[in-house]
Amino acid sequence: MVEMKRALKRRRGMTLIELMIVVAIIGILAAIATYSYVKYIKHAKVSKLKQYAMDVAKGQEQYKSRNSTFLNMANHNFPGSNCDPKSNADCARWTRLLGFSETIQDNVTVATEAGKAGASCSTLCTNMPKPDKNAAWYVVRVEQDMNTASAAKTTVYMTNTMQQPVVTNEGD
Repeated sequence: MVEMKRALKRRRGMTLIELMIVVAIIGILAAIATYSYVKYIKHAKVSKLKQYAMDVAKGQEQYKSRNSTFLNMANHNFPGSNCDPKSNADCARWTRLLGFSETIQDNVTVATEAGKAGASCSTLCTNMPKPDKNAAWYVVRVEQDMNTASAAKTTVYMTNTMQQPVVTNEGD
């Protein structure tokens, strides 16, 4: 018992090796936490882009039920410097179609194109499944640059024949 008390009195702190091991463990845990956090943020952004695409698709379906055709806005991106709903009737229709015009995130571009049966998709149909040309159709594209170091944008596509949006360059 006396020996144990003397041994405890002699040992007053941690050795340098023990301290280095603790710092290394903390560093590894911090690296894992950072990776998980970045992955979580990218997943949340992609989910938001999918939601935008589904919102526009829903707006297109509602527009068609009122007007018997889909809204073709092939030459307008939202938001965009050339799309001012106060001075442009097409942009006012576009804003009403979207329904989330005031809460769209920065650096997100939303575009939609529509056509009647037999019409071809001109602008938005590159790098994606083509819509059914035998009936009226629409295509929605939502883009965001999530990685400034890369030229590739994360893009979400949706057409009237798709159940779920398709994502390209997810989080890159």
